[in-house]
Amino acid sequence: MSIGNFRKISNKQIKPTNIVFKTYKGDSIIPLGYLTVRVQYKNQKVNLNLYIVKENLDTILGREWLYKIHLDWPAIKAFRAKTEQNLNNLLREYKDIFDDKLGEINNYEAKLKLRHGVKPIFCRVRTVPFALKGRVENEIDRLEKEGIIEKVDSSEWATPVVPVVKSDGSIRLCADYSVTLNPNLIVPQHPLPRLDEIFGSLNGGKQFTKLDFKHAYLQMKVHPDSQKLMTINTHKGLYICKRLMYGLNGAPAIWQRYVDGLFQGMDGVKVFMDDARITGSDEISHFTALEEFLKKCREHGLKLNLNKSKFFQNEINFLGHRIDSKGLHKTDEKISAVVNAPVPRNVHESFEFDIIFCKTIEHGNADFLSRLPKTSEELEAKDDITIFQMSQIEALPVTSKELRQETSKDIELGPLLRALREGNDLQGREAQYTIEDGCIMYGQRV
Repeated sequence: MSIGNFRKISNKQIKPTNIVFKTYKGDSIIPLGYLTVRVQYKNQKVNLNLYIVKENLDTILGREWLYKIHLDWPAIKAFRAKTEQNLNNLLREYKDIFDDKLGEINNYEAKLKLRHGVKPIFCRVRTVPFALKGRVENEIDRLEKEGIIEKVDSSEWATPVVPVVKSDGSIRLCADYSVTLNPNLIVPQHPLPRLDEIFGSLNGGKQFTKLDFKHAYLQMKVHPDSQKLMTINTHKGLYICKRLMYGLNGAPAIWQRYVDGLFQGMDGVKVFMDDARITGSDEISHFTALEEFLKKCREHGLKLNLNKSKFFQNEINFLGHRIDSKGLHKTDEKISAVVNAPVPRNVHESFEFDIIFCKTIEHGNADFLSRLPKTSEELEAKDDITIFQMSQIEALPVTSKELRQETSKDIELGPLLRALREGNDLQGREAQYTIEDGCIMYGQRV
């Protein structure tokens, strides 16, 4: 077992040993030491030596352990051989949460709070282009049929809608709450998970499952008093909104607060907005976490999108990063624009704006005013040495190589770097740090 994995489960002292391990390639691995542990497998209990190595290697059972412990090989092989079959059986068992129907969260309703003294705002209906009128009416009818909106005769509040044409030609109705409700809402304060929290919760996973909540916000019902505030005004009349709508201030915080509370305490599960990530240290724990997640979704009326979901992947992309069993990596998308940028063929291509010649006769006054010196406080004169030092600093930017060298020399960062490489216990803070090219990263900062 690597020292990093060992320190996650124990702080006991290890004893020295003279044993040297050999890999199948013939390389030597000198362990840091060993300790005797009590091992229990089913009805078997035995004391065995656990050897700790410095290298970041997978934990394996040696011949000594295999001689003393009689493993149930048929059961182990059967599970691994039937992982895909077990997954298919699980998806069939929970096929109801992957159907085409819109989910409806039970025992929870979102409530909106207005600022004190706010007066209702009623906006007139906006004209719909004639070419889109039929498709807009079909979308309104669909939303009404699914129970997302409900027609009313009158309302103090009314928000205009904007039809957006999707890639498949269908229409998405977007309410423009920026002119009515958003400026007058008290936005609930609930922090979105930080990147280091999300990635830290997935640390140690071997494979990863990605699940997508289908029309996430629309699965959440809204309190009747709040439905009136979200009324939309269409060419077919007024409709109250019975579900949490996109474009509404506070909707992200309301949704995130709900899913954080719902899936709190579930090992290997992390939800960010409409995406859920599930993992485990092995197939069994991963499968167990997935089954518990699906069970929780069914109990609370949540629906998932099977077409956007992926199961037991060796790596996944999440928030611009690639996650696998070895840790967190930057995706090519983050640097592709820079790497693939064409080399400028002339000076003008170096600018992100157009340079246009304008005759002075047409802009003489502006040209004259632009050349007037701007009054400012007298600047402190710099001596030649200061000017030289500043020019050298600007001409020599810090490189990753210099950061790597200085990090290893630093009296505080050097020991921290060695502790991270050896997997030493940092009192729960080890998940906050990563090592990139010999440099210590704290979250997204160097």
